[in-house]
Amino acid sequence: MLNNNGGGEIFHILPGLNRSEVLNEYITAAHATEAGSWAQQQGFIYLSARNAEELQRHLPQFIGMESEKPVLLEVFTSIEKKRRTDKILLSSTKNKKNNVPDKWTLRMNLS
Repeated sequence: MLNNNGGGEIFHILPGLNRSEVLNEYITAAHATEAGSWAQQQGFIYLSARNAEELQRHLPQFIGMESEKPVLLEVFTSIEKKRRTDKILLSSTKNKKNNVPDKWTLRMNLS
C-alpha cells in the first residue's frame, strides 16, 4: 500500500523538523505524481483509492492471495486526513482488543 498525500507531509508533524526553514523546499518535496504508470511498467496490478468506498472495493483484491502478480494499492489522502486516521488507529491499538478500526471510523476519516 502506498499512501500518496502529495509529498513528505509526515515531516510537518515531526517535532523539530516542523519548524525548519527549509522544510517545504528540501524535505517535504510536494508533488502531483501518481504511481500507476510505474506500477504497470513493473508488472504490478495497480489499484487506487481516493475515498473510503474505493478503498473498501479494492481491499479484497489487495489482501487476497489469488493474484500471481504483486498488487500495489495507492491511497490518495491529505496530511489532515492522515493525522486524523493515525490518531484513530493509535487509539484503536490502545483501546481495542482486535486493534482494527471499524468501517465507519475509516469511512469518516478517508472520505
